[in-house]
Amino acid sequence: ELISSDLHQRTTDIWANGSAVRIDLFVPDVFAALPGVQAAARGCGWAISVDANAQMLLKAKQHGAFALYLDAVSAADGGHFLTSLATQGRAGAKLGVAHLSVAGAADHREIKDLLGADPKPTTMHPTAEQVSKIKKPTPKHTALLFALTPPTARPVATSKEVRAFADGRTTRKSGAVPLIVVIRTADGAGL
Repeated sequence: ELISSDLHQRTTDIWANGSAVRIDLFVPDVFAALPGVQAAARGCGWAISVDANAQMLLKAKQHGAFALYLDAVSAADGGHFLTSLATQGRAGAKLGVAHLSVAGAADHREIKDLLGADPKPTTMHPTAEQVSKIKKPTPKHTALLFALTPPTARPVATSKEVRAFADGRTTRKSGAVPLIVVIRTADGAGL
C-alpha cells in the first residue's frame, strides 16, 4: 500500500489538513523493525539522534513503543520516507502496517512536554566559526528517537539528546509540519 500510485496525493492531503502528522507503524517485533525504520530514515537524508533511555531499552531488548520525531517535514519528504519504508519492507525488514493521519492534541502535548516548549521551531543563525567547522554535509532533517513506553523510560526535556535536538531547530519552511512516527507491536504489547 505504501507504494501505491495515489500515495503522493494522500500524503499531500494529510499534510495540508494538519498542523502535525503522525505515522503509526505496527510491527511484529519492535527490535527487528527499528533497523529498517532507521535505514529508511537515513535513506531520506535524516540524521537520527537516539535518546539515552531509548538506547538502554534497545540494548536490554525491553519491550515498549518508540517514537521518531522530526520538527519540519514536507509532504514530499514524508512520501519519500513512506516509499523508503516500503523499499525496506521488500528488502526483508520486519515491518508491518502503517497508518498515516493528522496528529492529535495528545501528540502535540507529548512533543511540547518532550521539548519543554511549543513544538514550533526557533530561528537559528550559526556564527561564521560554527559554519567553518562543518566537515560533512548537513542532514536534510534531524530526527530524535525516544521511548514512549514504559513511562519510566520516557526522556525529559533536560536530557542531553533532547537538548541537542531542541537547540538545533531551525525555521520551518512553508508546507513543512512536525512528524511523529510511532513504532509499536501490532498486538500493543508494552503499551
